[in-house]
Amino acid sequence: MKRALEDRWGIGATLVSLARTAQEDGDAEAAKALAAESLQIFEELGDRESLAAVLESIADLALTDEMPARALRLRAAAEALREAIGSPLPPNHYAWRDRTVTDAEEILGQPEASAATDAGRQLSQEAPSPRHSRFSAQPIGATRPDVTAAKRSVLACAWL
Repeated sequence: MKRALEDRWGIGATLVSLARTAQEDGDAEAAKALAAESLQIFEELGDRESLAAVLESIADLALTDEMPARALRLRAAAEALREAIGSPLPPNHYAWRDRTVTDAEEILGQPEASAATDAGRQLSQEAPSPRHSRFSAQPIGATRPDVTAAKRSVLACAWL
């Protein structure tokens, strides 16, 4: 229905909710695809608050994929973005954040976890967009016609 109404924000919000549901159901591939599309929409809309929410979801997926440092970097980048725009994490998301952060810190140990968190906080200040690699001024995959904007968003998050 939101697609029929061309409600881009509503589509993005629905996609990130569906990504969470897919993740909870154990379908990481579907969750990644849904989150990537949501990320693209919110980036196009310039909705930084929703971008933070999508980054949080992708962080949780990174932990599911056994990438705890990436999970902490993404969580920290989202938190710094929320602080910059004055939009705190909604209380109903605390459990997801706490679980991801605690599990990632246990896997990595304190020194590496702190380093990943610090790196994530820096990325939110340095990177103009989650679709850009901090190593390149060009969106990741921009030179490959087979890589869609949504796929570039997910690939960029891999660099975080």
